[in-house]
Amino acid sequence: MLVCCCCLILSCVCALRCRNNSMIDWWLTFLFSLYFCAALHNCIEHRNARTENPPSNPLARAVNNMRILLPSAVAALFVCAGEGLSADQKLFGHSVKNGPLPAATEVTTFEHNCTKAPCTITQIHVPSIYPPKGEEWKWTTGIISFYIDDDADANPDTATPTISMTLLELAGEGSFTTATSPQDGSPYALSLMGKTAVSGGVFSTMRVPFQRRIRTTIQADPTVKGQSVYWMIVRGIEAYPVVLGDLTLPDSAQLAVYRTGPTPIENLEMRTLANVTAGKAGALMRVNFDASGPTYGYLEACMRFYPDGAPEPVFLSSGAEDYFLSASYFDEGMFKGPNSGLTYFDHKGSVNVYKTHDRDPVLWNDGMELVFRCNEDTTGCGDTEHCPNQFCEPSASGQQSVYSYEFDEAVHAANLERRQKELDRQLQVRVFLTRHFKVLAGCQFCAATVSLVTTKLTIVTCRRKIQCTTTTTWPAKAKLVPTSAPTH
Repeated sequence: MLVCCCCLILSCVCALRCRNNSMIDWWLTFLFSLYFCAALHNCIEHRNARTENPPSNPLARAVNNMRILLPSAVAALFVCAGEGLSADQKLFGHSVKNGPLPAATEVTTFEHNCTKAPCTITQIHVPSIYPPKGEEWKWTTGIISFYIDDDADANPDTATPTISMTLLELAGEGSFTTATSPQDGSPYALSLMGKTAVSGGVFSTMRVPFQRRIRTTIQADPTVKGQSVYWMIVRGIEAYPVVLGDLTLPDSAQLAVYRTGPTPIENLEMRTLANVTAGKAGALMRVNFDASGPTYGYLEACMRFYPDGAPEPVFLSSGAEDYFLSASYFDEGMFKGPNSGLTYFDHKGSVNVYKTHDRDPVLWNDGMELVFRCNEDTTGCGDTEHCPNQFCEPSASGQQSVYSYEFDEAVHAANLERRQKELDRQLQVRVFLTRHFKVLAGCQFCAATVSLVTTKLTIVTCRRKIQCTTTTTWPAKAKLVPTSAPTH
């Protein structure tokens, strides 16, 4: 009897879920109803037979029950399978195998005219770029480009790509990984990106929306002299809006990439990683950060976010490695997950790291600025110049009211010093401290890539390279904690 009830429930659910579907779905539902009647009759016959001669083995009885239940469930899934799909949603795409790639040549790999906007690239996969005979592997710095809408309409000989990125950037990796000796802990394959082979296997499912037309290209590293061989796969869907996590973006969404080269930065200096002008709304998609210094002191930085012209920041983290969902200068080494990952870590002061925001929305409505600071000054309620060490409630006058509580300042200072010594022991770095826990270790090279979505909506991927100076003037109270030389 239980099986009969299950059949009836499945039939009712199917009929209810398909009530707004097309005539074809109604006919399928009708046929299913006929099937249900036959299944119900069979169920009754089966019940009578079981009563007269029931199986003695419990497993046999379960199998007999499933003979009725499974066909009914399959029919219900079949009838309702098309619900929610639109006739305008059509797959497009192309793949290239053993494609010739001449030196210093940008080769078109795909073009598509959108018939029902928005159209969206849903996957890009570059298995590899094989080098010319006798030349060094340089697939990591091969370049893929997207020409979108107006840029796709321009003369290919003079057009500027809307988006360009290296193959490593496509996979969310930084500049320290090499083609011949990867130290990124790969293979890995995440929902948004991955790298699954020493020779490449890089892919991205980060959406690339367009309204009218798109053209994709590939180019070997500019220093390659001979003819390479490439492989590439691209796919997309028409009439397919961009969904960032559980947030559906406007049809006008656009992807943009912000990038800077290696940039010197002084100790405690602020450096803008991404800046969207006023009048545009958007969402942060991904941040990639490359950095190198004599120590990991620059990781004390609290990430600052200024939405909608705000004079004071929203603090996105309590430290740089904290922003990337780790702690204590990444003291457990490399990791890769859907929300963040560390793809290079040499224990000397260099990192490649990423943070995605599809499950952690960072939004703005009227422009924004994302700011990194080389090291940090921590005290008070937090402002542009200081990372907070407490929460302060805003009052009606706009001033912040400090929640008062008692604590032993000497114990607190001792705890901070003990924590710092443990970091020194684990990572063998040099860190300079003051009474206000102001870290003054310089950063030689830092980089970042930020992905955003704005409206007019631009999804922005920003690649920032920041070079922090190693020559600084230390306060009189700063002292050096000596450590042994780093080892591997």
